[in-house]
Amino acid sequence: MTSTRRRLVILFAALATLAALLAPGPAQAKDKRELTVMSQNLYLGASLGPALDPTFPGGLFGALPVILAEFQATDYVARSGAIADEIAAAGPDIIGLQEVSIWSFATGQTVDFLQILQFQLGLRGLTYVDVASSDNATIVVPGAVTFQDRDVILVNADTPGLSITGSDSGNFAAQFVLSGTPIGDISFNRGWALVDGTFEGKKFRFANTHLETED
Repeated sequence: MTSTRRRLVILFAALATLAALLAPGPAQAKDKRELTVMSQNLYLGASLGPALDPTFPGGLFGALPVILAEFQATDYVARSGAIADEIAAAGPDIIGLQEVSIWSFATGQTVDFLQILQFQLGLRGLTYVDVASSDNATIVVPGAVTFQDRDVILVNADTPGLSITGSDSGNFAAQFVLSGTPIGDISFNRGWALVDGTFEGKKFRFANTHLETED
């Protein structure tokens, strides 16, 4: 074997050894990814302030058309589609939702924000399941509308390696009460929800809440 050929053989052997050393092993071939989360306030759709203000022109009957007009203008169905697009783009494993409202009207119509959002997600090929929720404020305007507020945790059903092992929810002991409204004393109950789980063998806890923002 000539010296030149011998040097080429040695060079190829060295390159082969280097390639073997640099090649990822079974544990390195795919780095474990981190759990991804998202927080999203759905916005209840309208300010309830006019119905709770004893000085509002026309009283309660003057306030209701204002609230309903704002609710229609904010168009939750359209907004839910945009929110679903954001979720689809981000692809979170867990989502904490706030102001997950239910509006029940005296006409018999019910607008359930969670149901509509899950439908929109389904149209995009996504399945997010409700694993924990807190029932917060319920405000009733007799003969007109009932408003219910919730905080909800959704989990991506298609995330491999993700398992929910437990959940809990409740309301805080301290609550803000608004007195002297046209429909009596109103408590804007605030609550919390949490889930325990494992992701790729590691334990975690995820909590969701919506605290009061005004005095």
